[in-house]
Amino acid sequence: MIKGLNKKALKKVLLLSRQLQAGESYVQPVAIGRRPKEGKDAQFIPLVADPKKRVLMPQASGEGDKVDMRDLGAIVTVGENEQVMKRIPAIKGENGFTVTGAIIPPKPVKDHPLKPGTGTKFSSDNPNTLLSTMSGMPVIKSSGVEIDEAFV
Repeated sequence: MIKGLNKKALKKVLLLSRQLQAGESYVQPVAIGRRPKEGKDAQFIPLVADPKKRVLMPQASGEGDKVDMRDLGAIVTVGENEQVMKRIPAIKGENGFTVTGAIIPPKPVKDHPLKPGTGTKFSSDNPNTLLSTMSGMPVIKSSGVEIDEAFV
């Protein structure tokens, strides 16, 4: 990518401007800049259902339109050594530049680490994945998961 003024394009504009009639115009880009390509912050993706977001409503039974008012659905649980959360690392942006060639930096990205909580550990295969170390109910946090033995 060429930065700064394109001298050939500028000369072309000057030559053609002399040949234009009154009221005519000619457009020719003589300099090009590029906006910075923005990056992405780190993302945390739960790999298990969040018990706090579970809708407690009666589940339909097998017969027609009947509903069991005591059946509010299955309790969300995990077993030992299950994947409970993964982290997608931040992606840095790329610099842009002005028409004069000055660098335009992208916005900084937030690359928060994955945090193991009670009942979780880092996967030995992938440090961006958390595994459960015990059975129980997952408690989803902003950058990790905890496993609670007692159901709340």
